[in-house]
Amino acid sequence: MYYNNRQNNLSSMENLREMVSAEEVRKFSGSSRKTYRILMVNIFSSMWRNDGRSYHDFFTQAMLMINLRDNDYEILESGEFQIKRDYWCKELYDNEFKFIKFENQQYIIDDEELLNKALKFCNDYIKEFLENDQKLYLYAIIQEFWDLKTLYRKKTAASLEELLPSNWIDLNPFMYPLPIYTFPDYLAYQDMINIWNDLVEKSDKIIHAEGREKRSLQFSLVSSIKYSLVASVHFTEVYLFYFYYLCRLEGKYPENQLIKRRNIRSVNDKEIITDLVYEEFEDIPDALKSVYGEYLKILEIRDAIVHLSPFKDENTKKSRIELTLDLDMSVALRAIKTCFGLVKETNDIIGRDLLFWLNSMEMPYFDDFSKISNLNKHVQ
Repeated sequence: MYYNNRQNNLSSMENLREMVSAEEVRKFSGSSRKTYRILMVNIFSSMWRNDGRSYHDFFTQAMLMINLRDNDYEILESGEFQIKRDYWCKELYDNEFKFIKFENQQYIIDDEELLNKALKFCNDYIKEFLENDQKLYLYAIIQEFWDLKTLYRKKTAASLEELLPSNWIDLNPFMYPLPIYTFPDYLAYQDMINIWNDLVEKSDKIIHAEGREKRSLQFSLVSSIKYSLVASVHFTEVYLFYFYYLCRLEGKYPENQLIKRRNIRSVNDKEIITDLVYEEFEDIPDALKSVYGEYLKILEIRDAIVHLSPFKDENTKKSRIELTLDLDMSVALRAIKTCFGLVKETNDIIGRDLLFWLNSMEMPYFDDFSKISNLNKHVQ
């Protein structure tokens, strides 16, 4: 049913492109044009918040306004539509759109220029979505007319002080209860936790399996262990590169050689630790140094998995394939604890909490080999 509803809603978006166009808006005049613009933004807001019922209601009202404009314009200027506009303004106010304010017991348009920016964004969005399937937009653009920081805080109890203009927001229509912030480390954390959960589930199944099913599950479990390790290292790499990206973007540590490097594709995770974190922060705790040493060992296994080949290791003279054999749950546990631990230790000393989103989730505990929730604990 959900899929069908989404498909029905998506099918209406071709009509919506024409409805939100500047040409269509200009066909209205006076207070009706203002009402219609407010209604259009509400349609897109409900779409980005997966509120299908409101979307249907707003869309129907917009079609009614177009019909009345062409056939009975006087009704559009009546008190009935003034009442409706007050309600539609309240909807935008409650969802933290910046061009509406509450004054003298009324919801009013406070900034016509911001309303126009919002409408233009809606117009650009529908075109890019239908023609290029674009769904990600910089918060620098969205924040001009929509305060997502406050909306997140109100709806999820999450404090998003690190929601930056350079972050990309996922405006996938009819998909999520709120627009999704795409912090790279959060996305990599989700992958790491989801693969860990699959690993735990598969490990539990083996206990009750027999014969060929058990052997098949054992082979499958080894593959899951390998890619749990890969996902764990990936989470660490993504966090470190995100930190490095922000340092460059914000002009921090301008004399640091790693920050000054032109070819950013040549930068690796180990350099970010040794040449940026170790260089720019004093009193590096022993815990960070220790977990980094363990991380280097995990990296050796990860590299052997990702770059599987028959060549010998120049130091050990052994086949690198040997590093990928006999992997068990204890290796997966060591990898995920090490990688998560390195990120936590780094986050504790850099002077900013890039893992703020973790406060809205279950704090992971891996030692008991149980599943970890991948959901925001403040959202039902």
